[in-house]
Amino acid sequence: ELCERARGARAPSHELFFLMGMIHQSAGDLDRAESCLHKTLYLDAAHDDALLALALLAAQRGDDRMAETYRQSAARAAARKEAP
Repeated sequence: ELCERARGARAPSHELFFLMGMIHQSAGDLDRAESCLHKTLYLDAAHDDALLALALLAAQRGDDRMAETYRQSAARAAARKEAP
């Protein structure tokens, strides 16, 4: 509820959508979690934690190919963050 209020009061934020995704995932609402995580990536395509969370969701659905794609994207995003 607090996240929804913050979402309505502010400009879209990748941090807020990521938090909402994690909350939905922990509550077992995987469809809403996935939707929030995709919105996170729309706002920050290099959000490696969102990519890893999507990898986990894809693996839980049995989509190993997509899970690996997300993991590879997360590794590239993390490497770009660490590069000077």
